[in-house]
Amino acid sequence: MRAPSAMAMGVCAGLVASLGTRLVGRRVGLRAGLVFALLPIVSRYGQEARPYALAAMFATLSSLLLLRLLERPGQFARAACYAAALTGLGLTHLLALLVLPAHLACCVRFTRDRPFLVIDRRTFPRVALAAGVGVGFVLLLVFAGARQRSAQIGRGGSLPELVGLASRSISHATLGALVLGAIVVVLALRQAFASRQPILLRLWAVLPPVVLLSTYPVLHLWAMRYVVFTLPAIVLLVANAIEPLTARIREPAWATAVTVALVGVLGARMHVAARSSLARSSGD
Repeated sequence: MRAPSAMAMGVCAGLVASLGTRLVGRRVGLRAGLVFALLPIVSRYGQEARPYALAAMFATLSSLLLLRLLERPGQFARAACYAAALTGLGLTHLLALLVLPAHLACCVRFTRDRPFLVIDRRTFPRVALAAGVGVGFVLLLVFAGARQRSAQIGRGGSLPELVGLASRSISHATLGALVLGAIVVVLALRQAFASRQPILLRLWAVLPPVVLLSTYPVLHLWAMRYVVFTLPAIVLLVANAIEPLTARIREPAWATAVTVALVGVLGARMHVAARSSLARSSGD
């Protein structure tokens, strides 16, 4: 039951490397793929029989297929593959469709003159049509389950209760995982507002958490696992953030090796904790 999640995270690491190569460069893509594979949260959800690893994989796959579609908007096969990836994304995790604004933003150009938003009339209609077809299949499932209610989602409390729950969870985390998480979050937020970063990564990393947190008092849809699908974008932003520092080194491969080793060391105890806690709870 856990095998699909493990394989999905493995595939996702490769997709992160490919996506980073297309967006930024081969060196950044390789670094991002390696770092992604070593993150404790990737290992954590890569061993669960739940759909969050699959959602991360489909989010990355659909973003990669979007770039291929933008290269040749008129090619039906690429549009069909992109639509199929979005269908898989929505069927595995409905909230992961919050990546769609980031996709559509790739067809919009921001200018300092008026109009401030310039829509690419060649790519936007075709991308929107493919996205609509992919999401249309998901809506059939949404309509079928519209009358269902989940006690797990409906029991959400107030925002202060959410903060208290997070603080209690953090108290049990290891120091290495806290340091690693703080570095990743700070670098990702810093790069998310840098104009030189691809708009796809910026909106993909920031918009879903902001939407879920801002609507939490009403919808109660915030949980850390719900935004696992944004992790590829966060890792790519971080990998791109440290690229100017590593570019000054004569042997960039050493910088990548040091980065990967640092992530492995800081997250080692968290890897062990995740596996041991699951083993105890399952009775293995």
